[in-house]
Amino acid sequence: MGHKEIKKSWISPRFLIFSFGGTIVFLYEILATILLTEFLGVWHMYSYAFALISGLILLLLFHTYVTFGHNCLKLKCIRRFLITYGFAYLISWPLVLSLTQMGLHYLVSIIVISAMISLASYYFNKNWVFKKIKILRKIN
Repeated sequence: MGHKEIKKSWISPRFLIFSFGGTIVFLYEILATILLTEFLGVWHMYSYAFALISGLILLLLFHTYVTFGHNCLKLKCIRRFLITYGFAYLISWPLVLSLTQMGLHYLVSIIVISAMISLASYYFNKNWVFKKIKILRKIN
């Protein structure tokens, strides 16, 4: 696979929209985690869990109507979306916990792990969760 093919497959208008939506939801998750942890005294991992779950709903809606322009509110699509993000969150949760136990601040840990998980999430959303959209709407 050449350099141009890699660039074309990852840096596309759809990937930029995906990244924008992900960034907005990520900022919400960071803000929710900070508010719950710093102001309400909730343990940072519980705060993070709440932020992830509520952010998941926002991501489903954003990616359904904006990123992929496809109604994904059918059971099969929702199931695939939940599997994709459930797996991502199951990976990120222990990694964030490990980094914080090694002394890295919880926000830095969340940022580092989220950046790594986002590329895999895009791949699975594009090619598995919302795969029918390739026929319905051609952005790439």
